[in-house]
Amino acid sequence: APGHDVSGRVEAIAREERKELNSVAMGSAEGFPTAEKLLASASKRGTWVMLKNCHLCIDWLEETLVKRLHSLGASTHRDFRIIITTEISPKLPAALLQMSDTIVAEAPAGVKASMSRFFSSIASNRFQDPVRNRLYLVLAWTHSVIQERLRYVPAGWSQKYEFMEADATHGLD
Repeated sequence: APGHDVSGRVEAIAREERKELNSVAMGSAEGFPTAEKLLASASKRGTWVMLKNCHLCIDWLEETLVKRLHSLGASTHRDFRIIITTEISPKLPAALLQMSDTIVAEAPAGVKASMSRFFSSIASNRFQDPVRNRLYLVLAWTHSVIQERLRYVPAGWSQKYEFMEADATHGLD
């Protein structure tokens, strides 16, 4: 969904699984050579690559990435993974979708659900200090309200505010 960034959750999964994850923002042509180098290296070493915001580079996906993925053969490391984040778009290459496992991630509906997911992402050992717990509550509430109000743009806000799950998680420290 627009305004909902799952890259923080992918990074957390990679840390839990002890997998090396490299990511690149695909919003401009500068990311293309970096992505190609990362794919070549990761497919041999068995690491993970995350290509972010691929809805901004549909032509590159079709002309380069799909061909590159088709060319991967038996020499590809079995632990190699590529994660592509994108907004839903009818322009996404059908060939890419057919060879992919697709997961649609939506922001949780409602302030309560958003706060619940936020708190579940915090390690239990961080809840030892009552003062910090109050700060976590304020952070979770602020993040949840902003995410909920984004559903009503432009009626909810006069402009779109970017305060993603990753921003809230970084706010914990």
